[in-house]
Amino acid sequence: MVAPLLNIKDIKIAKITYFKTKIINTMKKNFNFLLFSVLCLVAFTLSSCFKVSEDSDTTYPLVARVDYSSGTLTLVDSIGNTYVPTSSSFTSDGTTYTITSANDGDLAYIGFKYNRGSSSASSSSSSISTCSITLTYFADIETTFHNSIINTTKGASNDSVNKIKAANDSLVSVDYISMLGKHLLVSLNYYLGTIGSSNTSLGSPKLNYNTVVFYTDQELSKSSSISVPDTLKLWLCHHSIGSLSYTTYYWAYYYRYFYYYGYNLKEALAYASDKSTKDSVVVDFKAKIATNSGSAVWKDFCCKAEIH
Repeated sequence: MVAPLLNIKDIKIAKITYFKTKIINTMKKNFNFLLFSVLCLVAFTLSSCFKVSEDSDTTYPLVARVDYSSGTLTLVDSIGNTYVPTSSSFTSDGTTYTITSANDGDLAYIGFKYNRGSSSASSSSSSISTCSITLTYFADIETTFHNSIINTTKGASNDSVNKIKAANDSLVSVDYISMLGKHLLVSLNYYLGTIGSSNTSLGSPKLNYNTVVFYTDQELSKSSSISVPDTLKLWLCHHSIGSLSYTTYYWAYYYRYFYYYGYNLKEALAYASDKSTKDSVVVDFKAKIATNSGSAVWKDFCCKAEIH
Protein backbone atom coordinates (compact mmCIF):
# COMPACT_ATOMS: atom_id res chain seq x y z
CA MET A 1 0.00 0.00 0.00
CA VAL A 2 1.56 3.24 -1.10
CA ALA A 3 -0.75 5.85 0.36
CA PRO A 4 -0.74 5.59 4.18
CA LEU A 5 -4.04 5.54 6.04
CA LEU A 6 -4.91 8.51 8.18
CA ASN A 7 -4.59 8.04 11.94
CA ILE A 8 -6.27 9.80 14.84
CA LYS A 9 -3.27 12.07 15.41
CA ASP A 10 -3.42 13.15 11.77
CA ILE A 11 -7.13 13.85 12.13
CA LYS A 12 -6.57 16.15 15.09
CA ILE A 13 -3.72 17.98 13.36
CA ALA A 14 -5.73 18.34 10.15
CA LYS A 15 -8.80 19.62 12.00
CA ILE A 16 -6.75 22.14 14.00
CA THR A 17 -5.11 23.39 10.83
CA TYR A 18 -8.48 23.42 9.11
CA PHE A 19 -10.09 25.72 11.65
CA LYS A 20 -7.13 27.91 12.59
CA THR A 21 -6.35 28.92 9.05
CA LYS A 22 -10.05 29.48 8.22
CA ILE A 23 -9.66 28.18 4.70
CA ILE A 24 -12.86 26.17 4.37
CA ASN A 25 -14.28 28.22 1.49
CA THR A 26 -10.95 28.53 -0.28
CA MET A 27 -10.31 24.84 0.18
CA LYS A 28 -13.67 23.98 -1.33
CA LYS A 29 -13.03 26.25 -4.31
CA ASN A 30 -9.58 24.75 -4.87
CA PHE A 31 -10.87 21.21 -4.53
CA ASN A 32 -13.68 21.89 -6.98
CA PHE A 33 -11.00 22.79 -9.50
CA LEU A 34 -8.92 19.76 -8.52
CA LEU A 35 -11.95 17.50 -8.87
CA PHE A 36 -12.77 18.95 -12.27
CA SER A 37 -9.17 18.46 -13.41
CA VAL A 38 -9.03 14.85 -12.30
CA LEU A 39 -12.42 13.89 -13.65
CA CYS A 40 -11.47 15.39 -16.97
CA LEU A 41 -8.49 13.04 -16.65
CA VAL A 42 -5.97 15.71 -17.56
CA ALA A 43 -7.81 16.70 -20.71
CA PHE A 44 -5.78 19.90 -20.39
CA THR A 45 -2.81 17.96 -21.75
CA LEU A 46 -4.59 18.33 -25.12
CA SER A 47 -3.14 16.15 -27.87
CA SER A 48 0.39 15.83 -26.56
CA CYS A 49 2.33 15.80 -23.32
CA PHE A 50 4.95 17.91 -25.09
CA LYS A 51 2.68 20.95 -24.99
CA VAL A 52 2.87 21.10 -21.19
CA SER A 53 6.15 19.32 -20.53
CA GLU A 54 8.05 22.60 -20.43
CA ASP A 55 6.25 23.40 -17.17
CA SER A 56 8.09 20.68 -15.29
CA ASP A 57 7.62 22.34 -11.89
CA THR A 58 3.82 21.94 -11.91
CA THR A 59 2.27 18.93 -10.18
CA TYR A 60 -0.69 17.44 -12.05
CA PRO A 61 -3.44 15.13 -10.70
CA LEU A 62 -4.62 12.12 -12.69
CA VAL A 63 -6.64 8.94 -12.34
CA ALA A 64 -4.96 6.27 -14.44
CA ARG A 65 -4.69 2.50 -14.84
CA VAL A 66 -1.53 0.80 -13.60
CA ASP A 67 0.16 -1.41 -16.23
CA TYR A 68 2.97 -3.78 -15.30
CA SER A 69 2.43 -6.16 -18.24
CA SER A 70 5.76 -5.31 -19.88
CA GLY A 71 7.67 -5.70 -16.61
CA THR A 72 8.03 -1.92 -16.40
CA LEU A 73 5.63 0.39 -14.59
CA THR A 74 3.48 2.54 -16.87
CA LEU A 75 0.27 4.46 -16.22
CA VAL A 76 -2.45 4.84 -18.86
CA ASP A 77 -5.17 7.50 -18.87
CA SER A 78 -8.70 7.27 -20.26
CA ILE A 79 -7.76 8.20 -23.83
CA GLY A 80 -4.65 6.03 -24.01
CA ASN A 81 -1.83 8.43 -23.15
CA THR A 82 0.99 6.53 -21.46
CA TYR A 83 2.97 7.94 -18.53
CA VAL A 84 6.32 6.33 -17.72
CA PRO A 85 7.67 7.14 -14.23
CA THR A 86 11.42 7.54 -13.97
CA SER A 87 11.21 5.18 -11.01
CA SER A 88 8.59 2.95 -9.40
CA SER A 89 9.71 4.42 -6.06
CA PHE A 90 9.35 7.98 -4.89
CA THR A 91 9.77 9.95 -1.69
CA SER A 92 7.04 12.07 -0.13
CA ASP A 93 7.35 13.87 3.21
CA GLY A 94 10.50 11.93 3.98
CA THR A 95 8.95 8.50 3.34
CA THR A 96 9.82 6.29 0.34
CA TYR A 97 6.99 4.45 -1.39
CA THR A 98 7.27 1.70 -4.00
CA ILE A 99 4.65 0.68 -6.56
CA THR A 100 4.77 -3.05 -7.33
CA SER A 101 3.20 -5.56 -9.71
CA ALA A 102 0.54 -6.13 -7.03
CA ASN A 103 -1.00 -2.87 -8.27
CA ASP A 104 -1.12 -4.11 -11.89
CA GLY A 105 -4.44 -3.42 -13.60
CA ASP A 106 -5.84 -1.27 -10.81
CA LEU A 107 -6.96 2.34 -11.00
CA ALA A 108 -4.74 4.77 -9.13
CA TYR A 109 -4.86 8.41 -8.19
CA ILE A 110 -1.45 9.94 -8.88
CA GLY A 111 0.33 13.25 -8.62
CA PHE A 112 3.19 13.82 -11.06
CA LYS A 113 5.50 16.29 -12.76
CA TYR A 114 6.45 16.13 -16.42
CA ASN A 115 10.10 15.57 -17.25
CA ARG A 116 11.14 18.34 -19.61
CA GLY A 117 11.11 17.51 -23.34
CA SER A 118 9.99 13.92 -22.75
CA SER A 119 7.00 13.50 -25.06
CA SER A 120 6.79 11.26 -28.10
CA ALA A 121 3.63 10.73 -30.16
CA SER A 122 2.78 7.15 -31.12
CA SER A 123 2.20 8.15 -34.76
CA SER A 124 2.03 11.27 -36.88
CA SER A 125 -1.75 10.96 -37.15
CA SER A 126 -2.39 10.03 -33.52
CA SER A 127 -3.06 12.29 -30.57
CA ILE A 128 -1.84 9.61 -28.14
CA SER A 129 1.45 10.35 -26.44
CA THR A 130 4.04 8.71 -24.24
CA CYS A 131 5.47 10.91 -21.50
CA SER A 132 8.23 10.60 -18.94
CA ILE A 133 7.11 11.73 -15.50
CA THR A 134 8.26 11.94 -11.90
CA LEU A 135 5.72 10.67 -9.38
CA THR A 136 4.88 12.77 -6.31
CA TYR A 137 1.84 10.82 -5.06
CA PHE A 138 0.25 7.41 -5.62
CA ALA A 139 -2.81 5.70 -4.15
CA ASP A 140 -4.33 2.50 -5.50
CA ILE A 141 -8.01 3.42 -5.31
CA GLU A 142 -9.16 -0.17 -5.83
CA THR A 143 -7.44 -1.54 -2.72
CA THR A 144 -6.53 1.27 -0.31
CA PHE A 145 -9.67 2.00 1.70
CA HIS A 146 -12.09 -0.87 2.32
CA ASN A 147 -13.58 -1.13 -1.16
CA SER A 148 -14.06 -4.28 -3.22
CA ILE A 149 -16.39 -5.89 -5.74
CA ILE A 150 -18.29 -9.09 -4.98
CA ASN A 151 -19.50 -11.25 -7.87
CA THR A 152 -22.13 -13.50 -6.34
CA THR A 153 -25.64 -14.89 -6.63
CA LYS A 154 -28.62 -13.27 -4.99
CA GLY A 155 -29.18 -14.58 -1.47
CA ALA A 156 -25.72 -16.13 -1.17
CA SER A 157 -23.84 -15.87 2.12
CA ASN A 158 -21.69 -13.02 0.79
CA ASP A 159 -24.67 -11.11 -0.63
CA SER A 160 -24.50 -7.99 1.52
CA VAL A 161 -27.04 -5.82 -0.32
CA ASN A 162 -29.86 -6.58 2.10
CA LYS A 163 -27.62 -6.31 5.15
CA ILE A 164 -27.12 -2.55 4.94
CA LYS A 165 -27.98 -0.77 8.19
CA ALA A 166 -29.82 2.25 6.83
CA ALA A 167 -29.85 4.11 10.14
CA ASN A 168 -26.06 4.13 10.25
CA ASP A 169 -25.42 4.82 6.59
CA SER A 170 -23.93 8.22 5.92
CA LEU A 171 -23.62 8.39 2.14
CA VAL A 172 -24.46 11.98 1.21
CA SER A 173 -24.01 11.74 -2.55
CA VAL A 174 -22.41 9.97 -5.49
CA ASP A 175 -20.66 12.89 -7.13
CA TYR A 176 -19.20 11.23 -10.21
CA ILE A 177 -19.35 7.97 -12.14
CA SER A 178 -17.46 6.95 -15.27
CA MET A 179 -15.80 3.98 -16.94
CA LEU A 180 -12.07 3.71 -17.64
CA GLY A 181 -11.87 0.63 -19.83
CA LYS A 182 -13.30 -2.17 -17.70
CA HIS A 183 -12.92 -0.21 -14.48
CA LEU A 184 -15.61 1.86 -12.80
CA LEU A 185 -14.52 5.14 -11.21
CA VAL A 186 -16.84 6.75 -8.65
CA SER A 187 -16.60 9.61 -6.17
CA LEU A 188 -18.37 8.89 -2.89
CA ASN A 189 -19.17 11.70 -0.49
CA TYR A 190 -19.90 10.45 3.03
CA TYR A 191 -19.07 10.94 6.71
CA LEU A 192 -16.15 8.80 7.82
CA GLY A 193 -16.40 6.57 10.86
CA THR A 194 -13.56 6.27 13.37
CA ILE A 195 -12.73 3.52 15.81
CA GLY A 196 -12.18 5.93 18.68
CA SER A 197 -9.51 8.04 20.32
CA SER A 198 -7.96 5.01 22.05
CA ASN A 199 -7.09 3.48 18.68
CA THR A 200 -4.49 5.06 16.40
CA SER A 201 -6.01 4.08 13.06
CA LEU A 202 -8.90 5.56 11.12
CA GLY A 203 -11.76 3.32 10.20
CA SER A 204 -12.05 -0.40 9.85
CA PRO A 205 -13.98 -2.68 7.49
CA LYS A 206 -16.56 -2.99 10.29
CA LEU A 207 -17.17 0.76 10.36
CA ASN A 208 -16.33 1.87 6.81
CA TYR A 209 -16.81 -0.11 3.65
CA ASN A 210 -17.91 0.51 0.08
CA THR A 211 -18.55 -2.85 -1.53
CA VAL A 212 -20.09 -3.19 -4.98
CA VAL A 213 -22.21 -6.29 -5.59
CA PHE A 214 -22.82 -7.79 -9.03
CA TYR A 215 -25.35 -10.60 -9.23
CA THR A 216 -24.12 -13.26 -11.65
CA ASP A 217 -27.63 -14.73 -11.88
CA GLN A 218 -29.39 -11.50 -12.84
CA GLU A 219 -30.83 -10.67 -16.24
CA LEU A 220 -29.99 -7.51 -18.17
CA SER A 221 -32.77 -4.96 -18.41
CA LYS A 222 -33.42 -5.18 -22.13
CA SER A 223 -34.23 -2.23 -24.35
CA SER A 224 -36.64 -2.83 -27.23
CA SER A 225 -34.72 -0.33 -29.37
CA ILE A 226 -31.65 -1.56 -31.20
CA SER A 227 -30.06 1.86 -30.75
CA VAL A 228 -30.54 1.95 -26.95
CA PRO A 229 -28.14 -0.12 -24.81
CA ASP A 230 -29.38 -2.74 -22.38
CA THR A 231 -28.81 -2.12 -18.66
CA LEU A 232 -26.50 -3.89 -16.21
CA LYS A 233 -27.28 -3.34 -12.53
CA LEU A 234 -24.75 -2.98 -9.70
CA TRP A 235 -25.45 -2.33 -6.01
CA LEU A 236 -23.23 -0.28 -3.71
CA CYS A 237 -23.15 -1.58 -0.14
CA HIS A 238 -21.98 1.47 1.75
CA HIS A 239 -21.66 1.52 5.50
CA SER A 240 -20.02 4.08 7.75
CA ILE A 241 -20.79 5.26 11.25
CA GLY A 242 -20.02 8.88 10.52
CA SER A 243 -18.28 10.66 13.37
CA LEU A 244 -16.08 13.27 11.70
CA SER A 245 -17.34 16.81 11.11
CA TYR A 246 -16.71 16.91 7.37
CA THR A 247 -17.41 14.50 4.55
CA THR A 248 -14.91 12.69 2.35
CA TYR A 249 -15.31 15.45 -0.26
CA TYR A 250 -13.39 17.79 2.06
CA TRP A 251 -10.97 15.23 3.47
CA ALA A 252 -10.01 14.27 -0.10
CA TYR A 253 -8.12 17.54 -0.35
CA TYR A 254 -5.51 15.74 1.78
CA TYR A 255 -6.44 12.05 1.36
CA ARG A 256 -7.68 11.32 -2.16
CA TYR A 257 -8.51 7.66 -1.52
CA PHE A 258 -11.29 8.66 0.91
CA TYR A 259 -13.26 10.03 -2.04
CA TYR A 260 -12.20 8.23 -5.24
CA TYR A 261 -12.95 4.53 -5.64
CA GLY A 262 -12.23 2.09 -8.45
CA TYR A 263 -13.91 -1.23 -9.17
CA ASN A 264 -12.87 -3.85 -11.72
CA LEU A 265 -16.00 -4.82 -13.67
CA LYS A 266 -14.25 -7.39 -15.87
CA GLU A 267 -16.58 -10.24 -14.87
CA ALA A 268 -19.72 -8.13 -14.98
CA LEU A 269 -18.92 -6.77 -18.45
CA ALA A 270 -18.05 -10.25 -19.74
CA TYR A 271 -21.48 -11.38 -18.52
CA ALA A 272 -23.12 -8.43 -20.31
CA SER A 273 -21.20 -9.23 -23.48
CA ASP A 274 -22.61 -12.76 -23.46
CA LYS A 275 -26.16 -11.52 -22.89
CA SER A 276 -26.29 -8.61 -25.33
CA THR A 277 -25.27 -8.16 -28.97
CA LYS A 278 -25.17 -4.37 -28.66
CA ASP A 279 -21.87 -2.49 -28.63
CA SER A 280 -22.36 -1.00 -25.18
CA VAL A 281 -24.32 -1.39 -21.97
CA VAL A 282 -25.67 1.10 -19.45
CA VAL A 283 -24.10 0.53 -16.03
CA ASP A 284 -26.81 1.28 -13.47
CA PHE A 285 -24.97 1.96 -10.19
CA LYS A 286 -27.48 1.80 -7.34
CA ALA A 287 -26.57 3.53 -4.07
CA LYS A 288 -28.54 4.12 -0.88
CA ILE A 289 -28.44 7.86 -0.16
CA ALA A 290 -29.13 9.33 3.28
CA THR A 291 -32.10 11.71 3.57
CA ASN A 292 -32.82 14.57 5.94
CA SER A 293 -35.31 12.43 7.80
CA GLY A 294 -32.60 9.98 8.83
CA SER A 295 -33.65 7.24 6.45
CA ALA A 296 -31.91 6.20 3.23
CA VAL A 297 -33.31 5.59 -0.25
CA TRP A 298 -31.94 3.81 -3.29
CA LYS A 299 -30.95 6.07 -6.18
CA ASP A 300 -29.55 5.30 -9.62
CA PHE A 301 -26.35 6.67 -11.17
CA CYS A 302 -25.55 5.62 -14.71
CA CYS A 303 -22.75 5.59 -17.24
CA LYS A 304 -22.01 3.68 -20.42
CA ALA A 305 -19.49 0.82 -20.87
CA GLU A 306 -18.28 -0.73 -24.12
CA ILE A 307 -18.77 -4.52 -24.28
CA HIS A 308 -18.12 -5.38 -27.96
